[in-house]
Amino acid sequence: MPSRKPDSTIISVNAGSIQVPGPFSAGFSAYNSSKFAVLKMFEILAAETPDVHVMSMHPGVGTCRIWSLHNRFRLLLTLIT
Repeated sequence: MPSRKPDSTIISVNAGSIQVPGPFSAGFSAYNSSKFAVLKMFEILAAETPDVHVMSMHPGVGTCRIWSLHNRFRLLLTLIT
């Protein structure tokens, strides 16, 4: 990031599904792996550029179309609510 401005901010929107235990996210290995990779990249970026505000956030597990179509989502909802 050699051309960054002073006090820059970079934000990544990640996925709440990376917080879900493995048995409930079976079938999402490629998706969750890519989200973990982005999270780790942002952790390293924050360490390498202390003058930049680096943030990775996720909206949480919700009722998005992908999850609502998945049978494990229904089971997960019964466990967390």
